[in-house]
Amino acid sequence: MVESNNPNIIVTPATQQAEAALAEINPESFSPKAIEALKRSISWFIAELVDQSVKVSKRHRSDNVAESHVETAVQGLVGDAPGRIFRHLGTIGGVLLGAALSNFLSMITTNSLYCSFSRNNPGPGHHWGISCRSSHRS
Repeated sequence: MVESNNPNIIVTPATQQAEAALAEINPESFSPKAIEALKRSISWFIAELVDQSVKVSKRHRSDNVAESHVETAVQGLVGDAPGRIFRHLGTIGGVLLGAALSNFLSMITTNSLYCSFSRNNPGPGHHWGISCRSSHRS
């Protein structure tokens, strides 16, 4: 399996390579604080990319990290933020819908709620309807 105990074997050379590339940019384009923030962000991204790539490869039970694992990790780090939000919202909506249906079916089976299905005005183009009423009478 992939060892993730010492990611510095990959992170340190990659960070040094990124810093060398940064040394070649026009210094007038960035303020000194912006350069430092950019270096921190690049270092963070490299470390996260290595970590996520290892995790993806472990999920696939691979002995080493393949190119496809790195590409999947990149997509997870940069391209999927809006998708993650909608996925979580969909999960919450599904849980709430499931709970509502469960309560509705529970009320029907315990005779707390009586529902009947009928066809409104039989004929072409007419739809089925449902009517429910409580079986508790005051």
